[in-house]
Amino acid sequence: MPQRTNSFQKLVALIHRALNGSGVRVQESAMIPIPGLGDLREIDVLVETTASSYKIKIAVEAKDHKRKLSVTDIEAIVSKYRGAGGLIVDKVVVVCQSGYSKLAMKKAALSGIELLTLSESTNKDWTALAAFAPGQKLVLSLLPHIRDISISPALPSDLPCALCQGLIVKVETGKEIDSPKDYVQKVVANHLLRSPQLRRQFDFARKQKTEVPLSFDMETFAIRLAGHDFPLNRISFILFWADKTAPLEFHSYDLEDSSKAKRTMQHGVAHFPGHTYEILLPQGLASTNVALRLTKQKRS
Repeated sequence: MPQRTNSFQKLVALIHRALNGSGVRVQESAMIPIPGLGDLREIDVLVETTASSYKIKIAVEAKDHKRKLSVTDIEAIVSKYRGAGGLIVDKVVVVCQSGYSKLAMKKAALSGIELLTLSESTNKDWTALAAFAPGQKLVLSLLPHIRDISISPALPSDLPCALCQGLIVKVETGKEIDSPKDYVQKVVANHLLRSPQLRRQFDFARKQKTEVPLSFDMETFAIRLAGHDFPLNRISFILFWADKTAPLEFHSYDLEDSSKAKRTMQHGVAHFPGHTYEILLPQGLASTNVALRLTKQKRS
């Protein structure tokens, strides 16, 4: 079964990360084997934690229905987790944005399933979020990092990975230096990024397209791999930065349980070229646990 996810499910997962804090694993679209069958079934959000040395699994079903969940909907969830062939978890929670029918709530209570309602808040008091006032912009900065390292001439494809397992060797002395990956990282950190002249060139290039292709002449070196030395002419790689600015948009949501106890939380989203940044504040600026997520947008 293919994994499926949607914006509501992602929001529910982000909320659980914020509410549970560190030491808790939250997994979206978790594929879990059916006991005795081996086939996989999907749990919208799986929360795994440890209490008093016991491992606890909580299944969260995120339902973005436009109508209230019916007793039939709850029965389908009950059959997924209870009885023969049910997925084995310690607790089942359902989060719906439209609420539940009376019969659905009775069935859930009899089956030990917790029901939560998540809806966009009608009370948008932005004074509590003065540091994130509407119209503000978020700046995303990624430190320079290295990607797409390659060596030439290329080595035979049946050899282990030369970038990590190979060693750069000085041909004249036979001295072993570093793996190509470590060598590039050290040269960039200790030399290129410390040179004011090169930094100015990099900054100019970064403003143009955020990445700089670079290469080193390595003809006096070789690659030692699998007991053999191979000629090395050049190492090439790309140095990548990100300095992006995007509007930061906040929405308030109310999370309500069956006793009508309500928690209001704020969800901020900024869309950068190629990436989306999210922040979840479960108690506004007073939040002791904050969940952050940076995701890469799929190319259309």
